[in-house]
Amino acid sequence: MSFFKSKKAEMKKFKTSSPLMDEMLKMISQGLKTGQGPFGQAFGGYDPDEISSLFQKGVGDPARRQMMEKTLPGMQQGMVASGLNRSSGGQRMGNDMQMDMEQQLSEMLARQQMGAREGELNRQMQAINPILNTQTHQTYVQPGQQSGFQSMMAALAQVGGQAAGQAAGAYTGAKFAR
Repeated sequence: MSFFKSKKAEMKKFKTSSPLMDEMLKMISQGLKTGQGPFGQAFGGYDPDEISSLFQKGVGDPARRQMMEKTLPGMQQGMVASGLNRSSGGQRMGNDMQMDMEQQLSEMLARQQMGAREGELNRQMQAINPILNTQTHQTYVQPGQQSGFQSMMAALAQVGGQAAGQAAGAYTGAKFAR
């Protein structure tokens, strides 16, 4: 820096995150964007077809089997014992029970799908929040510097101001003393 040239204040950034933190943020971001990488499964886990298949295997199929193997035959045996086995009302009642069960299964599957989707969104938001709140760089202002000439002139102005103040004070003091 020369004697007559000053240096302006400037904004600077310095890194606040470690290389490990940078790598973790990169992997989490990749998992959120593409569903790939080490965190891909955690964020890309919502598959409606897979959830439907699991629901049918674990809930729907056993409920239908129960209905066909136990509930309807038990109902028919009760109707035979009471002499109502020849009526169409018994058949209609069996059909209505099956339709009600299918409707309830559909509602349960819809709730399961919605819960799985909400769970996935919650996991994604929990992963995104730390990323959004992480500062990888800190900004600071590096103050400028006066040139040597400016510093000298400021000092001279200060000394000159003090001398002028003393001279004025001496003049006014002498004038009022008369």
